[in-house]
Amino acid sequence: MSSAELTLAARVEGLGPDDVGRALWEERSLVKTWAMRGTLHLLPAAEFPLWQAALATRRGWEAGAWQRAFASREELERINQAVAEALDGRLSREELAAEVARRTGSEQLGDKLRESWGALLKPAAALGLLCFAPARASRSASPGPTPGWTAGTSTTRTRPWPRSPAGSWPPPAR
Repeated sequence: MSSAELTLAARVEGLGPDDVGRALWEERSLVKTWAMRGTLHLLPAAEFPLWQAALATRRGWEAGAWQRAFASREELERINQAVAEALDGRLSREELAAEVARRTGSEQLGDKLRESWGALLKPAAALGLLCFAPARASRSASPGPTPGWTAGTSTTRTRPWPRSPAGSWPPPAR
């Protein structure tokens, strides 16, 4: 049982031990992703487009200090592009790192995805490129992220939330 499930079980009367897992992985009424303060949150799937749009406006990864600590803007753009292309289903973090290394031709960028608490995946999550999928038996301790993991959508590469005609979110100011 995850800490989120324990927290909710302690705070929500009548919540059963499997209710959160069922809402996340079967009903898809909850989405697990990095959100406020770059920490993991459970968000209602019906509200996910709103949350994702808001989170995409805070671009802390564009700050010089963040780039010096984790990756340059160019490296991050290469990573995000490779993540968007690679996620055509569920991948563990290790599988995603290997696929990013293959697609970018840089083992160093793949290694960067294996480091820390997912620092280089958080911008991709804020941009709506990935969220968490159910954990699978693998050597990775982290569940694999996947796009399209909201109520009524498949686990293939989709964009279930609104996009502007230019393909970015939020849409440009009028």
